[in-house]
Amino acid sequence: MLKRDTRVQIVIVENGEYILLKHHLVKEDRYFWGIPGGGLEGGETLEEAAIREAWEETGLKIKLLPFSFEKIFHNDKIYRRSLTFLAFPIEGIAATGFEPEVENIGVFELVDIKWHDFYNIEGIEEQTNETIEPFRKLIDSEQFIKRAGVVIYKIEKSSIYYSLISAMNDRNLYIIPQGHLEKGESAMCAAVREAGEEAGVICNIKENLGFFIHEHNNKFYKTDVFAAEYCEDAVCEEKRIRKWLTLEEALKLELLRETRLLLEKCEKGLRAELMEF
Repeated sequence: MLKRDTRVQIVIVENGEYILLKHHLVKEDRYFWGIPGGGLEGGETLEEAAIREAWEETGLKIKLLPFSFEKIFHNDKIYRRSLTFLAFPIEGIAATGFEPEVENIGVFELVDIKWHDFYNIEGIEEQTNETIEPFRKLIDSEQFIKRAGVVIYKIEKSSIYYSLISAMNDRNLYIIPQGHLEKGESAMCAAVREAGEEAGVICNIKENLGFFIHEHNNKFYKTDVFAAEYCEDAVCEEKRIRKWLTLEEALKLELLRETRLLLEKCEKGLRAELMEF
C-alpha cells in the first residue's frame, strides 16, 4: 500500500449542516461516516487537492476559506498527518462520489452521503466530532461577522407566497431581508428588524432554518436564517422592489444559491404542515 504524507479533508458547510460520507471498509466489512478527503496527486497544492477531492467525492464545486487545522497521526498505515479545510458549496448538488486512488481500491469504498446538523454530535464517530469541533468554535468566534436573515411567507388558499426584495447593488437580483447584528442584538431580533427595514413587513418567527457562511473582501460571515409568517405591512425604510411570489415563480428569478435552497427548505416544511390539516 502506498504511503502518503498528508491527507486533506474538507468540512463543507451549507444550510447549517455539513457533509458526511459513508465509507465501507471492504476487508473488515465495516461502515463508518466521515468527511470528504484523500491524498495529494502529483504536483498538487494542498488547496488544489481539497477542491478536487470535494468534487470527486461529493459532486460539489466549493469555495475554500483560509482556515485549516492539522492533526499528526502516529499509527496510521497511509498518512503521517491530516489537514482539514473549511469550505462552502458554490455549485452542484451533493451526491455520493467515487474513490479514484489506486491504493484504496479494494480497501474501502464510498456508499452513501448525507448532510448532518453542524452542532449535533450524536450519531457520528468520535474522531469526526474531534475534527469538526474546532470549526464550530471558529465560526462562532469573532473571526466571523454575525448576520441574520429571514424567509417571510404567507399562506392564502393553500398557496404559499414568499416576500423577496431586490438587492441594493443589483435590482435584477432578488434576496431575502438580511443584515448585520447590532450590538447586543440576538440573531432572531435582527431578523425581525431587517424584515421591517428592508421588506416593510412585521412578521412572527416560526423556525430556525440554519445558517450560511461566506467571504467578501477578505471578511468572513455567518448568517443565521429564520422562517417567519407575515403579520402586516410596516413602513419600509429602504427603497427596494418587493415581490410576493410562489416558489415556482421565485425560482424563475435571478437568485443566490442560498436563497434558492432556503426557499426550497421552507416550502418543504410548510407543505408537510399543510398536509396534516
